[in-house]
Amino acid sequence: MAVTVMGEPVAAFRVWGTRGDMIETWIKDPVAETLLAWTAGMPESQALLEAARGPGPSAVRGLTGSAAALLTAWLARAGGGSWLALVPHGETFESWRDDLEFFAGPGALLAFPEPDNLPYDPASPHPGITAQRLETLSRLATAPPQAGAIVLTTVRGLIQKVPTPERLAGAMLAAAVGESVDPGELMERLVTLGYERLPEVESVGQFARRGGILDLYPVGLADPVRIEFDGDTVASIRRFDAGTQRSLEQLARIAVLPRHEVVIDPERAVSLLESLRAAGDPGGGLFHEGMERFAGHYDPARGTLLDYLPADVRVAIADPGALAARAAELRELIER
Repeated sequence: MAVTVMGEPVAAFRVWGTRGDMIETWIKDPVAETLLAWTAGMPESQALLEAARGPGPSAVRGLTGSAAALLTAWLARAGGGSWLALVPHGETFESWRDDLEFFAGPGALLAFPEPDNLPYDPASPHPGITAQRLETLSRLATAPPQAGAIVLTTVRGLIQKVPTPERLAGAMLAAAVGESVDPGELMERLVTLGYERLPEVESVGQFARRGGILDLYPVGLADPVRIEFDGDTVASIRRFDAGTQRSLEQLARIAVLPRHEVVIDPERAVSLLESLRAAGDPGGGLFHEGMERFAGHYDPARGTLLDYLPADVRVAIADPGALAARAAELRELIER
């Protein structure tokens, strides 16, 4: 489907995939498509594609501005399979994210930013960054990436410990209209996922219950949802505006991610509290500010982003020297 202005095409819609019952449709920019087609016509690009399909590494020099992201987006589309783009952190990561969203399309990009705090920092990462990371991990844990998908991250994003795919997938909650769900058990599960019960939902990670209605603000969603129960049966699920309380959209089902990048086993809650106290955790509970620095106590068998990627993933590396320096810097910070 094309969008035109005064008879000239300016955008086209393309269905990239689905998320639950919602079809994700993204706008294709004709300028980006033209640049990708131009890249495909270059003999050097075809030679690089053949090299990328081989077993050894290849190097490309002289790319400036957005050229590296354009070439990566074209390689991912032309070569198929899954791609990992490893880039320096900070402004470079944000520039690559913008460029890859433009050239490859938001549906093909899985951004995995690094936390905005230091390793073992007493403060937790920004909730928005945690939500972005968990959203990407959950997509990779529940379904293989589509052909041409690009996972964008940094050195720290690649090596920092995260829940394993099996543990994250097992912790996720799902509810669908017509299903039988005990509201009390659902709230208990939400508490073990780090959600906080309040009289009214205002921000991500909170839930509230009034009679047969459960309001929930899941991680990764732009708006809260309202689950209405008829006894133990889910009668309806609606996305609503937290400010006006007005319904925005009917949903058939929802998936709920953990609030933090730590997943606890409810049966270990008591022993876990004792372990945290012995480790010097001053938080006084299972979920609190800065809890991520004790993540190894919550889940000793943690993995990395690589555990979420297929064995044949292709890797595009930007500025290897800067990445090596960043890895050395992180090692020094951890040793301190």
